[in-house]
Amino acid sequence: MLCKIIDEFKPQTLEDIRYIVGAQLLMIGTTFKMVPQDPGFLNREGWVDICTRIEQMLELISRPEYKESLLKSIDYLQNLVNNNTDTDREMTVEAMEAEAEEKAQYETEQQVFPSLSNFAERLDENLWKSYQRTQHGSINYMVRLQDENRLLFLSDRLLTYLQEFNQYEDKSRVGLIKLQYVYFKSDQMYKRIEERFASQGQAVSASVYICQNSTQVIQELVSLV
Repeated sequence: MLCKIIDEFKPQTLEDIRYIVGAQLLMIGTTFKMVPQDPGFLNREGWVDICTRIEQMLELISRPEYKESLLKSIDYLQNLVNNNTDTDREMTVEAMEAEAEEKAQYETEQQVFPSLSNFAERLDENLWKSYQRTQHGSINYMVRLQDENRLLFLSDRLLTYLQEFNQYEDKSRVGLIKLQYVYFKSDQMYKRIEERFASQGQAVSASVYICQNSTQVIQELVSLV
């Protein structure tokens, strides 16, 4: 029921966006927690669904009004840290209530950055478990190998978003995920992929991840993590 509400609801205001983002965070987090011990990872349908939900959430949190609210949340948290270091500061009951109300206002925003990196890590973890526990050479195994592309495209979007807000710790966590997939691949390997498509008279599929200047990308990722 909640899935249907989220998918059909068209947010118009900042509060609408907060509502949907909060619901998506809850749904994704709950899905990961409910992964059964056997086989110990999400099936492909569930894995792809979470990728899609994260992509949808990125669209929402990229809206100008939500970005502005995120920046205010960052400033608020920094001010809160600064105030907490002031041991001589005295607060009235009214001031404490106002502070609690302001903190609650940014509750969803405060969850966004750590959740994005955490969800990326869980997607990566589930994908690797599927590699380990799916018969190698089977059709299902080959399909799961292709899911690496989806994760890499998503990682790039997350890295760009986190960089915009100078969230270096969460960015390094996502960067580590990308690094493990591109580290052992060279420009020559990507060139062969492009040549294979060209030999069939096709451009490289938009679903296939091609890393341009892989050596430079790897160096940047190593520096990041």
